[in-house]
Amino acid sequence: MSKRIDPNRMPDQNLVDALFLCTGGLGSQAAVNLLVEHGHFLSRTDFRRDCLDVTEDEGEQFASVDWNRAAEVSFPCSNSERSILLIAASLATSDIKVNLRDVITGLDTFNTRRVLVAIAHAAGKDGLVNQP
Repeated sequence: MSKRIDPNRMPDQNLVDALFLCTGGLGSQAAVNLLVEHGHFLSRTDFRRDCLDVTEDEGEQFASVDWNRAAEVSFPCSNSERSILLIAASLATSDIKVNLRDVITGLDTFNTRRVLVAIAHAAGKDGLVNQP
């Protein structure tokens, strides 16, 4: 029988491992990886509390992001951070639609590269974008 776990009590690496266990395809993998690489939201207690669902079953931890909730909740953050979250959500689920032109204009070089890598992964083209 599974039990709910408070995501704010989990070490960061355990949470990341649990999230990747529950990715259901390339888009979901790309979205989680974008959040991990960006680093901002997974370190926030409010994001973990409001947008992550973590369970433990037979000693194994599983975590998932409620992408609809993540896209709707108004977290205090910069426009760039918000763009990363919306892009990740749109990669993870077809329920979230974003206008790329609107969300990429405020990204710096590092975050633009992260987004390009995530899009390439979601498309199954990992080698398309070279990372430094």
